[in-house]
Amino acid sequence: MLVRVSAFRLYSFFTHDYLTCLDKCNVSLSRESISMFLGWQIVSCRVLVYVCVLNLTVVHFVLRAGDVIFGFLMTLFSL
Repeated sequence: MLVRVSAFRLYSFFTHDYLTCLDKCNVSLSRESISMFLGWQIVSCRVLVYVCVLNLTVVHFVLRAGDVIFGFLMTLFSL
C-alpha cells in the first residue's frame, strides 16, 4: 500500500508539472510574435513537457509491471 501511495504522489507530481508547463507554453506561444526573447522559454518548456510525458510513461509501465510481478508472486505462494 505504501508503494502505491508513493507511486501516486510521484504520478501527481509529474502530472502537475506537465499541466503547469503546458499553461506556460500556451502563454508563451501566444506572445511569440511580440518578442523573440521568449523563444528560449518556449523551447525549454517544450523540452520539460517531453520529459514529463516520458516520466509519466515510465511511471505507468513501472506500476503495471509491479502489478504483474506482485500478482505472479501471490499466485506462486498461494499454491
